[in-house]
Amino acid sequence: MTASKNCRTSDSRGIGRAQRGIAALELAAALIPLILLLLGIATFGALFHTQHVLTRAAEDGARVVSMYTGADEPMLKARVQEAVNESLGAYLRAFTNAPEVTGTNPVFVVIRMNYKSNPLLSHLPWADEWLPEMLQGRAAAASSL
Repeated sequence: MTASKNCRTSDSRGIGRAQRGIAALELAAALIPLILLLLGIATFGALFHTQHVLTRAAEDGARVVSMYTGADEPMLKARVQEAVNESLGAYLRAFTNAPEVTGTNPVFVVIRMNYKSNPLLSHLPWADEWLPEMLQGRAAAASSL
């Protein structure tokens, strides 16, 4: 009988305490991979969003090129810069290079951004090798410069 008093399994409070400790460990074991998965999804989602915004800005610049046919080159490049800046928004505008307008027919509008040095979200340490160094948005328009 005295052996049953010293045994933890017979004490109902001890069983509850042990179960709570195990539940906390199980929660930590499940929550850490889940949080890493969510951070990875958010990181790559921000990457794809940035790529989409750059491509959309290049398309807006190409649309301006097709609207201003016959305009002189400096004026056309200024109009393309305005359209691209409006499309990019304040945050991305600060980190992108000036749009390149090249070619004669078709005219290409290219926007580049060094993504690794200016990410939307902080880097995950294991995702550095998968993230691209440079993002590029490119669009073409039929026009004669």
